[in-house]
Amino acid sequence: MVVAFACALVACSPAMMATDSGVASDARDSANLDVATDATTEFDGASTEAAVDASAVDSATPPCVERNTPAQVMARDGFVEVCADPARHPRAVCGDGSPYRFSYRRSRGASAGLLVYFRGGGNCTDYVTCWGVDGQGGAGRTVGTLSNQQTSAEVLPSLMRTFGIFDQVDPTALFGDFDILYVPYCSGDGGLQSTEQTFARPPQANPAAPAMITTYFRGIDNRRAVLQWASSQFGSPSRLVVWGSSAGSYSSMAAIPEIVDGWPSARDVTWWGEGGVGVGRPAFGTTVDETVARFDGQAGRRLVRFVQFSYASDAEQVRFAPPPYFGDEPMFRGELRRVLEARAARAPNNYRYVAVPGRCHTLALEPSLYQDFERVGGRWQPVMPVARPNPELVFNSVSLVSLMRLVTRGSGPFDASFSNVAPDWSMASDRCEIVRGDML
Repeated sequence: MVVAFACALVACSPAMMATDSGVASDARDSANLDVATDATTEFDGASTEAAVDASAVDSATPPCVERNTPAQVMARDGFVEVCADPARHPRAVCGDGSPYRFSYRRSRGASAGLLVYFRGGGNCTDYVTCWGVDGQGGAGRTVGTLSNQQTSAEVLPSLMRTFGIFDQVDPTALFGDFDILYVPYCSGDGGLQSTEQTFARPPQANPAAPAMITTYFRGIDNRRAVLQWASSQFGSPSRLVVWGSSAGSYSSMAAIPEIVDGWPSARDVTWWGEGGVGVGRPAFGTTVDETVARFDGQAGRRLVRFVQFSYASDAEQVRFAPPPYFGDEPMFRGELRRVLEARAARAPNNYRYVAVPGRCHTLALEPSLYQDFERVGGRWQPVMPVARPNPELVFNSVSLVSLMRLVTRGSGPFDASFSNVAPDWSMASDRCEIVRGDML
């Protein structure tokens, strides 16, 4: 039983599930993800609202507190919280104006490299999609969170261990010997803006909802606060893996130049983006093409290996795609194929795609990434006998975990040993229909 993460882009709390009512569905064109990409082509942190004073301190921002008692760190499976430095990064705040925090975890032994993980969580563009019809996160909201309560990977409560790519226990864990930098997402802008907007309560909102709400779209500021801190903390890793899930695919792609410049010693750099290909978003497509070309390893340029992963019928990408792809799975699937094949044709040296059948969304937070887990009596436990690799993550005899290992531990340009992986594009798939949120 593969447990799906169809809600990894939009956390599935009871209030969030109410978004299926159709309230403000037109706002799901994810305008922030595309418009902001144009504004960050140079990746210099320029705001999409140039008139905003980047040095201004938000006077209402409360002090940041790092929650790092031994018990708290243990409960996060070793992740340590860090507050963004308010002196150097006064604009680093979440969508609700609360201080921005992130986290890291050192490898248990000698470090094999650094994994920089960008979390996803939807996006929003107006009063209802950011705050719901009640102004407090209820029905209509299309972003996971605009506060910074969760700053690290989830922990399986019954096993007290992180899962997916953060697992340190499984003997086949991908990054058990890596230092990990965890970049939370709480800006609602795909990590691509540096501005704020005050939204007036619209007619469809509850009359008792706040009349005005200011939302801080500060993804660029938050990202830069993390990366500038980390560049002085993680020495000179020889291997870098940048991983973006869902909306994190957008912000991590935008961050590639900063990351490459921040760690000039890194000989092997890989970007893995999943659940955020950018179907129907030409500006993001341009960003992908320009970034891939900028780091193609030719004529003295640095080499970054880029891999885009997607389920061919990804329910969340279909739900958040702009028209005409919004809600139209066959049309989305056809355009997804065109986009991936065109990118691969333009950059055979350093770009590959991995597309598999299914409606799931991402892999990074999948409990059953290495072996199958099931829930028995309210507790999670491995399915016995253990099968490795998990047979439900093997497509056309290709194990996704083995492929991830090949990509993230490899060196140099791509060659014939790693071909693009494609499904039968003519077929829709109903795999992965079990919907659940990120919290267990």
